[in-house]
Amino acid sequence: MLSPVKKTSPCVGDIPYWVFKHCAVELTPVVTYLINTIVSNGSPPPTRLKVLVTPVPKKTPPTEFSHLRPISVTPILSRLTERPIVRKHLLPAIPSDQFTDQFAYRPSGSTTAALIATTHHISRLLESCSYARCILIDYSKAFDTINHSILFRKLLKLPIPSNILLWIFNFLTDRMQAVSSFGQTST
Repeated sequence: MLSPVKKTSPCVGDIPYWVFKHCAVELTPVVTYLINTIVSNGSPPPTRLKVLVTPVPKKTPPTEFSHLRPISVTPILSRLTERPIVRKHLLPAIPSDQFTDQFAYRPSGSTTAALIATTHHISRLLESCSYARCILIDYSKAFDTINHSILFRKLLKLPIPSNILLWIFNFLTDRMQAVSSFGQTST
């Protein structure tokens, strides 16, 4: 997981991404130990709970705040910890029938897969009807508005080890963010 790391926010102590990428073989045992310790304790370090938000222009040059897209980037080690938790614990715990029409946040899902499925479904409908009605809903900010207490109650009903649940609860609680723009970072 270290070799394909792309340029992103730095880790603790402002370690640049390329250190993880080019020293993957040497760092793997250390990173594995850190991740295993953090997950077994169920408590991510406070430094991993800080997200760096960078405004990226949707339109060049941006003349209004609405022309900026806030890109939120979690630290490298946080993302490296999330992946195995999702693959090993969350995805297997969620009933597969709940993934039938889901394209985001799943290993085989993508925008292309969603477009192909939608086009196929509409084409089949048009074989027997003269028109098809579509309702499209954008949930792009849906995760930002999730009520954590409801999410936690639902997660508690799934067969997920207690240390993993504790890690998720702690990871989603008391998050902090800073904004980085023009070489400056807010507190």
